[in-house]
Amino acid sequence: MRFTELRKQLSLSDAGLAKNLRRLQSNGLVASGERGYSLTDKGAEITKQLSLAEEMRKQKLAKKLLIGQKLASPKDPFTFESLNVLLSGHEPLSRTRYEARAVIEALDVTSDRELDTNTGVRVYAAALRMVAAALASERRAKLTVTIDLDKGFDIVEKQLEEEINGEKNDTKRKKLEAIHRQLRERRDANIEETQKRFLSS
Repeated sequence: MRFTELRKQLSLSDAGLAKNLRRLQSNGLVASGERGYSLTDKGAEITKQLSLAEEMRKQKLAKKLLIGQKLASPKDPFTFESLNVLLSGHEPLSRTRYEARAVIEALDVTSDRELDTNTGVRVYAAALRMVAAALASERRAKLTVTIDLDKGFDIVEKQLEEEINGEKNDTKRKKLEAIHRQLRERRDANIEETQKRFLSS
């Protein structure tokens, strides 16, 4: 596929697409030739694995949605090929099951890192709750959630420095200074503790 076709399909800038293609080429996943870019054998195999993981994610999410509507049992088995079976059950595809399929296909969550299937399902379930709160009577909503704990700690450290400089009570200032030192000296450990304390599922 040629560069212009890829850019149109992916809605990326020239620079963004070029950067990603260079990364894929350096990892041996994409090759370029006279007809444009194509997947290598390695790239095709990884794409196949990602497709299977996405199918499994959809099936787990479908099961979760249907269990919530009392249309599936937690004991219902599923395989890589069973999404349609899971959604249809033993009856013809009902309106509710059809709607569940529409929800699954409508929701798209992207991440800058690879998520295993179980983590992906938890992320999608959380995204569904956010979408439900945002949609109200609308048909579509686009939510973007990003988190950068390094940036967050930079901001709170600066705020803490301002508090220290403005604090006139020696005892309180020394306590704040001790916290400030701990934040700087144990940044990585503090970030890990923050993840466990506030962001654990």
